[in-house]
Amino acid sequence: MAHRPESDLSAKVVAEPLSSIDALQKEAHDLRGSKVEKPELIKVADTVTDKPAQPKEDAITYLAKINPDQLGPGMKQAREAAVQLAGEKDMKGAAASYEPKFEAAVKQSDKDYADSVAENWGKLGLARRDVMFKGSAFMGSVQSLNANIQELPEEKRKEVSTMVNLMQSDTLSPSLAAELRKEVGKYPDVLKSFDVAKASENQLKAASEALVKAQEPLLKAAGEQAMARYTLAEVKGLQGETSLAVLMKQEARELFNKTQGQIIGKAVESKPPLQA
Repeated sequence: MAHRPESDLSAKVVAEPLSSIDALQKEAHDLRGSKVEKPELIKVADTVTDKPAQPKEDAITYLAKINPDQLGPGMKQAREAAVQLAGEKDMKGAAASYEPKFEAAVKQSDKDYADSVAENWGKLGLARRDVMFKGSAFMGSVQSLNANIQELPEEKRKEVSTMVNLMQSDTLSPSLAAELRKEVGKYPDVLKSFDVAKASENQLKAASEALVKAQEPLLKAAGEQAMARYTLAEVKGLQGETSLAVLMKQEARELFNKTQGQIIGKAVESKPPLQA
């Protein structure tokens, strides 16, 4: 439920009435959607230039600095090649000889993602279903709470709604929380339905956190699958194949957008393809 600032009971009659069912349903929908952070490598790919590699800013130099313990097998291969290439006195001149190593890293990163899907997709499906179930339970509990308030005498509805609004906050002082519960307790059905709704909200939040955790290994593998292609594009750019490098980088981003959409259950809009 939406949090409200702590207030005094003397001011309760002028606070806004209970949040509408539509607003609380939207909150449940937002929780079920869960917030997703892009893997760090993809954030870097989004910020570096699409032009041929720039000193100290290109993906190869960045990758060479990453702790290999954070990487999957494919990106470890790419990092090893990046370390070697970054150590060359003439990176542009040496780029062609390293291309097969980056191509092998792309193939391995594809396998890494497939392995992650095989291992984690079932867990993701269970977590997603749990969030949907908990979300439906939460919205049903809020409907019951609103229905119980509507059954009160008209002159009491606004006052009780305001107290329930205040009770939604997790930051109330113990004394104010106790006083509010005492007042709302004069209407047992309302207090009981409020407690059920609050418990349902907490269950939904826990399920949503579990969903985000279930998505993490898949998003990491998807990010590395795309980043392996991005570093291969950097190698192409070093060799002067600028237009091809730009297209490959866009394809890498599009691949990540597609797989991310499948993982989080939400389609990501693709950009129009660039022309070489």
